[in-house]
Amino acid sequence: MRFFTFFVISVICLIGLGLSSDAEAKTTKYQEKLNCQTNADCSSTFTIPKGAKATLTISVATSDNINFKMENPNGNNVRLSTSSFPDMSGFTQVFTRVMTADVAGDYTFYFLKPIPQNFEATISVVIEDTETRNTRYTKNNPTEL
Repeated sequence: MRFFTFFVISVICLIGLGLSSDAEAKTTKYQEKLNCQTNADCSSTFTIPKGAKATLTISVATSDNINFKMENPNGNNVRLSTSSFPDMSGFTQVFTRVMTADVAGDYTFYFLKPIPQNFEATISVVIEDTETRNTRYTKNNPTEL
C-alpha cells in the first residue's frame, strides 16, 4: 500500500513538472495629490501596459463643476463614462472608472480650465497586469507554448 501511495504521488509530481501554467498578476499602485493653480495646466501621468486593467479613482474637494479628460499614449481621448464632476456644495466628489488599456504607455489625466481657486485633487490608479503563459519544462529548459 505504501508503494502504491508513493507511486501515485510521484506520478502527480512528474505531471506537474512536465506542463505548468504560470499566471502572474502584477499590481501597481499610483497615487498623486495635485494642488492646481487657477490659470495653469493640471494633469497627472501614469504608465499602463497594453491589456492591463486600470482602476482610476479621482477625488476633488470643491463644490465647483470640474471638467476633465484622459488621453492615451497616442494622444487620443480615452472614453470615460462622464467628463465632469457635478456641482455639489460641501462634499468631496469621487469618480471611479475601470478601463483596459488599448495601447501601452503613458496615459495622462487632465483637469480642464477654468480650475477653481485652491483646487486640490487626488488621483489614484491601481493597475492589474495579468500575463498567462503556458510553460513546458524539459531538462531545466523552459519553453513557452
